[in-house]
Amino acid sequence: MIECMRGRREQQWSREALEARCEVLEPGIVRIREVPGGRLGPFETLLEIAHERGSVFPEYVVLLDLSEANRPSAELIDNMSRLFAKGAKSWCVNMEGANRVLVAAGEFLLRRFSKLPITVHTTTKDALEAARAQLRESATSAQISAP
Repeated sequence: MIECMRGRREQQWSREALEARCEVLEPGIVRIREVPGGRLGPFETLLEIAHERGSVFPEYVVLLDLSEANRPSAELIDNMSRLFAKGAKSWCVNMEGANRVLVAAGEFLLRRFSKLPITVHTTTKDALEAARAQLRESATSAQISAP
């Protein structure tokens, strides 16, 4: 079981429960629905699952859905650079339902801790369209650089 905090109570997350929060939306696009509590353990497991599911494609984009998430733990923030360097080379973040200040703060944090392309969106539709565009751009780049 993987622990995370929800309010003041600890919540346990089984791998099976986390697997249900990670899905291939379409070829090359893997969505992670972050769990409430913002703890390192569940997030690391979600990334492992996303990598397992995304690695069957030549390239994949992670669509990180933060619509249920709340403030990340200090431990998670301290490990963001390492975590974002794993697996996907592009990230689209959905912060649906968040206010403008939270979106701006989230975008600042995410870009600060990653050298990878990260886009932040306020709707799932916009995040999905950006993920598709990133895949098209990667495919075009690969064709251009092919001998």
